Amino acid sequence: MSATPSYVAPASFTDPAAALAQVRAIYEGGIAHLHQSLQSFVDGQDFSGRVRACYPFVRVQTETVARADSRRSYGFVAGPGTFETTLTRPDLFGDYFHEQFRLLLKNHHVALEGLAELPGELRDPGDLGGTVAIDVENGGVDELSHIGAVGGGA
Repeated sequence: MSATPSYVAPASFTDPAAALAQVRAIYEGGIAHLHQSLQSFVDGQDFSGRVRACYPFVRVQTETVARADSRRSYGFVAGPGTFETTLTRPDLFGDYFHEQFRLLLKNHHVALEGLAELPGELRDPGDLGGTVAIDVENGGVDELSHIGAVGGGA
């Protein structure tokens, strides 16, 4: 098993739904890779190094200042330059990301870039989408539901 999931090369998007679909695919692929790696470890596989997955990221490059709706404090960048950030939990923040992508595209008339893996590990156990429990007696890994958490699975 590879120590990292399959690489996703940077791309450009002018459609917010397509950009969000890319974010979801990268994030979910990373989580699936971590789950499989943990299961392999529990099953006795040795790993020579760290097992990693990366967050998706988005980048906006603009040479102008655009602020179409001054009532909003989001959906634009403050001035000319290159701006990027990592994205997490599209299952929880997907609607927010879509709205941000839509407004950035509308206000700046530039493509969203990146939407690939930014080197940096998924470290927060909460990023695994649930609590991971190792069943020592039966040699398995189970994902436990969040109790009362937003987006928790059953």
